[in-house]
Amino acid sequence: MVYQILFIVLLLVFLWRVYSCIPNRIKPFKSTTRISIEKPINTLVVLGSGGHTTEMCTLVQSLIKEKRNSIPLYQFTFLIAQTDNKSADFATTKLSKDLGPLKIHYIPRSREVKQSLVSSIFTTLWAFLKTVRLTLFEVQPDLILVNGPGTCVPICVNAYIAKFFGKMIKIIYVESLARVRKLSTTGWIMRFMADRLIVQWKPLFSKHSPQVDYVGRLC
Repeated sequence: MVYQILFIVLLLVFLWRVYSCIPNRIKPFKSTTRISIEKPINTLVVLGSGGHTTEMCTLVQSLIKEKRNSIPLYQFTFLIAQTDNKSADFATTKLSKDLGPLKIHYIPRSREVKQSLVSSIFTTLWAFLKTVRLTLFEVQPDLILVNGPGTCVPICVNAYIAKFFGKMIKIIYVESLARVRKLSTTGWIMRFMADRLIVQWKPLFSKHSPQVDYVGRLC
């Protein structure tokens, strides 16, 4: 009898923790929390390649201007796939004038372009294992900002697991400007993890409202 009660208690605690990890925007009963910002928000930015990096750098440039009491509201760390040879140079050119030397970490790519779905399962798992220490123990972000590259999925899964154990990490996913009527594969996955999922076109907002936010063109 004692073991049965203990099992039920543990099960209820587990289910409560799982529910607490679900993004507020898809919960049937929403809770509101206010965060007291006493220091810059430690923001982890995942850069993809090509258009993803261009859009994200534009978004970061707008966030750099945000200040509170003359202190920058955000401090940035950047993650780039190991096989991406251009994003670091592009981000440095676009952002170093305002941020100084960029903090950049390199991680395994989850899925290469045209890689088969089956093999991408294993590369994504490997990327997840390689990014656990980096995400949860080295960078320890307050906010993860992503916009579509598959590289971001293991990072966000790490953050989701951290939420289960009580670490507050917010995830904001901005769908690519190229997505007008249909979410990307990463966007579909992030529907279940992102605290805010922002789209940049009204047709996409109309299709997925109220689970997504629309604030116009950001990038």
